Amino acid sequence: MRDGVTNTNEFIAEIHDRMPVILEADQFEPWLSGRASIEVLKPAADDVLQKWPVSKRVNSSRARDDDETLIDLAPNIQSAPSASDLFSA
Repeated sequence: MRDGVTNTNEFIAEIHDRMPVILEADQFEPWLSGRASIEVLKPAADDVLQKWPVSKRVNSSRARDDDETLIDLAPNIQSAPSASDLFSA
């Protein structure tokens, strides 16, 4: 674990080689009070996050930060993209 990221779980491994650490609700207070240590800094369970294809506008520097449509399901896409689809030129 480095800089708030950890190895991926299986769900995220399909699209990236690392992921942010995500604490569960019962870990908040122990982490903030200093009682918890690095044992809580591990990949989240596979069912914690969701993914779906979005418009390529999400990568545009011209897109407004408050444009909620950026995370809408992209039209005409039936399934989530593979890593090669996401990072191709």
